[in-house]
Amino acid sequence: MTESNVNKRHEFIGVLVLLLAVLLLFCLLSYNDRDPSFNALSAVTPPQNMVGKIGAYVSDLFFQAFGMSSFMFLFPWV
Repeated sequence: MTESNVNKRHEFIGVLVLLLAVLLLFCLLSYNDRDPSFNALSAVTPPQNMVGKIGAYVSDLFFQAFGMSSFMFLFPWV
């Protein structure tokens, strides 16, 4: 591979990681404990999470596993 191809691949990965971090930020900021999740069955009401049902499940998983330190996943560590 040429150096140009490697640089473009790194740029693509960087943009992808940035987009995932922004999506995770929206999931975590709009967390609502009344949204449907792994331990709450509230499928009657639509999720209030900005990302939708997937965001409700992702934010619930992160907050149950890591608590408030889930926001640390937004900062890439080199």
